[in-house]
Amino acid sequence: MANIAKTEIGTTDPLDICFGIDMIPPFAIDVGYEKNGNIFSFGFSLLVIKIDVSASYALFVGMCGPRYAIKVFLEGETSNTANGSTLALTASNDGMDAGLLFGIDAQFSVQCVIQNADFHWVWDGWHTHISRSWNNLVNVNLQVNLDLIGIIITAIQKALDDDEGVLFKQVTNVIPDLAQAWGFFATSENNFSKGPYAEATPVITFPINLVPFTEEIPIVDVLYALDQTLGAIWGGFALGPQIGLGTPVKVQMKDITVGNVDYTGITNTNGSITGTSTSAADASPTTMAVNFEHTTGFILTGGLFAQIWALKIFSLGLSVNLDMLALFGIQINAGPFQTTKSNTIGANLSSSSAADHEPARKFAFVLDPVEA
Repeated sequence: MANIAKTEIGTTDPLDICFGIDMIPPFAIDVGYEKNGNIFSFGFSLLVIKIDVSASYALFVGMCGPRYAIKVFLEGETSNTANGSTLALTASNDGMDAGLLFGIDAQFSVQCVIQNADFHWVWDGWHTHISRSWNNLVNVNLQVNLDLIGIIITAIQKALDDDEGVLFKQVTNVIPDLAQAWGFFATSENNFSKGPYAEATPVITFPINLVPFTEEIPIVDVLYALDQTLGAIWGGFALGPQIGLGTPVKVQMKDITVGNVDYTGITNTNGSITGTSTSAADASPTTMAVNFEHTTGFILTGGLFAQIWALKIFSLGLSVNLDMLALFGIQINAGPFQTTKSNTIGANLSSSSAADHEPARKFAFVLDPVEA
């Protein structure tokens, strides 16, 4: 038998779906496109002054997903039996993220350099002469960064008279290539700590705010009046139907390898994981691997939403959604797909920036999650 120290198994920590597992292999997207160049450049010089002006641009497009990222801490022991060996583990502090993320950044730079001449008399016999050098009087470099997706989303919000917009969520990015990222995303925690499955359902939602159209409709025109009143204090009211497209993903531990022994028949009851093997336990295991099996699919949701906000600091929302396809007994599923993740016993996972088990990528995103 062997004691198994607390070991973190999964993709990365913190979770990063750009370094996660494809929901439907090999249909995940990895795009890191970069383009830069000069817009214009000109300069001229006189006897005592020289001016150079130039402008350039840089464009970066990033996208990754749909993927899920997962992590779980496992600890326990293996025990020999008459027919082989058994595995007993405890799961804790597990988490899961799933979704699709994207961003487009544009950068514009303008540089202006103004120099004046400095003349020097150089004594050098027959080669005595006057030399000229240039000193910087002005050296200005102006740079503007634009989040193009943010600009588009803002334009759509203004067109829909929906300042709070719930179409996409803005995210905080950990990679400097992208100032901001956007996407649809879901997260869940302590799944394996409670049972056999980890689940998350990222949904992209398209709300339709009907309040701006109620101004001249009796009875419901009070909604328009409420929206206008709240507008005076930087607020508003939105109400209407919404439709959405979701990609639920469900993960389980199919089998676990400790050292050189494979354990199958994995069960998980309230975070207590067991498995069996026909082989004797590895007496001194150094690694542990988990074979994660997942299924995914597509759902079409429909429902209603309501949202009220004021002073840009208070916001209260409510939404009700139903799986429209399930109402008609329609299921669109893919899988199961299997992916094995391993780690040294007693070790934690590396972060995405330090991950060396994946090809180097130009971008990574972290999304402000919506609880699954």
